[in-house]
Amino acid sequence: MRTRRPASPAFLFVLLGAVLLAGFAPALAASPKPSRTSNLASSKDLFLEARARERAGEDSAALALYRQAYRRDPGNRDLCFMVLERLKYASTVDSNYAFAQKCDALPGKPSLSEAKALGEQALRAEDAAGALKYYQRAHDLDEDDADVLYVLAGLYEDARAWDKYVPVAEALLPRLDYPAPLMERLLRAYSILDRPEAALALLQNAWLKTSRLPYGQALAHYYDGRGLSLSLLETARLLSQVQPGPEQDWLLARAYAAADRPDSALIVTDRLLKSLSAPATKDDSLSAVPDLEVEGVRYFRANLLYDRGRYAEAYRAAQELAKARPDAASVLFLQGSAALELRRSDAATLLEKALAQVPLAPEYRARVAYARYVAAGKKRSGVDVSSVLAYPVSDSLKADQAALLEGFAQGQLARTLDPRDPWERPAVLTDTALARRHRVLAVTLFEKVLASGPANDSMAVTGSPASQDSLRARISAAAATAGRRAARFELATHLEKLGRRDEAKGLLRRLIAQDSTQTMALNYLGYMLVENLPVDSAALREAGDLLDRAVAIEPENGAYLDSKGWWFYRQGNLDSSRVYLERAERSMPSDPSILDHLAEVLKAQGKVQEACAVQARIRTRDPRRKLSPECAR
Repeated sequence: MRTRRPASPAFLFVLLGAVLLAGFAPALAASPKPSRTSNLASSKDLFLEARARERAGEDSAALALYRQAYRRDPGNRDLCFMVLERLKYASTVDSNYAFAQKCDALPGKPSLSEAKALGEQALRAEDAAGALKYYQRAHDLDEDDADVLYVLAGLYEDARAWDKYVPVAEALLPRLDYPAPLMERLLRAYSILDRPEAALALLQNAWLKTSRLPYGQALAHYYDGRGLSLSLLETARLLSQVQPGPEQDWLLARAYAAADRPDSALIVTDRLLKSLSAPATKDDSLSAVPDLEVEGVRYFRANLLYDRGRYAEAYRAAQELAKARPDAASVLFLQGSAALELRRSDAATLLEKALAQVPLAPEYRARVAYARYVAAGKKRSGVDVSSVLAYPVSDSLKADQAALLEGFAQGQLARTLDPRDPWERPAVLTDTALARRHRVLAVTLFEKVLASGPANDSMAVTGSPASQDSLRARISAAAATAGRRAARFELATHLEKLGRRDEAKGLLRRLIAQDSTQTMALNYLGYMLVENLPVDSAALREAGDLLDRAVAIEPENGAYLDSKGWWFYRQGNLDSSRVYLERAERSMPSDPSILDHLAEVLKAQGKVQEACAVQARIRTRDPRRKLSPECAR
């Protein structure tokens, strides 16, 4: 309620004039009709009187005077909107909205305040179309008005006009300092419009401008889901600085592992385990991390030890985990794999226990078969592992599905017996002839799978999309399509290893034609063409296009960057080659193939000392690797 102030001398004169005027009212009523000029003057007097009453806190009297003033001058747009503003809480919604539209029809240049007033009245009258019209007008008059942006964003959201909602929300967010509810709604709009790049930019800006933990965590989740390991690591590091604690350490450890930095991951994991095992205090932040399980962190650490070749430590760590969960397949598999590397007698038993828990896992079957070969030693050629690798057909496992799974198992066993690629672990037992036998079997099985399905790796499903049976059929069809495409890719890789390169290229080209986002196929075919000797200019052009597409989709994938760097090397562009290979090395710093390529380029540039330093790094991971003659001196 406004506080009354003593009437000023000026006000007393105005009041006295009003009293005198009231006394002469009968005479005025009998006088001739006033002219336009006198009518305006009368309206002005009423307006001044209304303002005075308003200042004195006499709102009802002021409103009555404003309305009298407007009736005296009904063509005055400004006065009409002034009355409208004061009618807001004094009349019914419908009558106010009708009056607002009457004001809008009067001659004159529309203003921002008028447009906002009209929009407000339309909202009160639940006229969404009218509200959109008036707030759009207000936005046209002032694109920076935060109130207008906020209301307009809500109206577009209600109308599901996402293409119009997005630019308004984008303009509004920085003005409001990126509030979480509006962030969530804009991210949902980006998802509906299939604009992942815009979602990424939004999260990056919000995190950069506010340093709020939820935005950093959402950004890290985005990077993690898209394999952007370096961006994930950078964000995880910042998060651990903004709010140190076990939750951030857990993210940081996983980010180091994803970015091929296992030693750093181990350091952070050990620190995390130490903090988790410490006695809790009253203000301990651990209580805020209910989902962080010590067991999961310990399992993660055991895997890191295994990946670093510290098999004895990995075995002991898995053994400790097995005490709490003796039937956990993943723990048994890890312990059995470490035992196999250590040539322990319990390796096969542990792996078979794991397989009993997860009988459909091709990797588990391949490892059990490999363990049997290792146990047999020189007599392994007489060992029959077909019963381990074969999948029995049943009501729940059709013949083509069984063939697909066995094909994966046969192929995995072949890779283990004859590891050729950098990402394939050096084998305890290497047998090229045995590997070839299983590779041929894998090829036969994958060809059988592809022959049994439609030519275009797709399946038409009939029935209503809304029906439950149709939904199940569609899920099954999608899985089958994914399985056939995986079979096509695996078949191509094994054919290439068997020397049937032209067939492999044809399969990869067909796979890319069906799905242009198949980055593994793009990279594999591109690298095959780069490795063609003698160098073919047409093949190099095709390879360049394929590798550009792979890198565009996954810009931080070290393998794809390596392939592109090697493509530049084949063209004689050493500077560009080095740029890409150094980017690849940052993504995968311990990958032997990338380091080999980088050393080769450095030597070609005459930087022998730097090349030898890179080769020395390879030997830290694989002591069996020999140095080049220049570096062996």
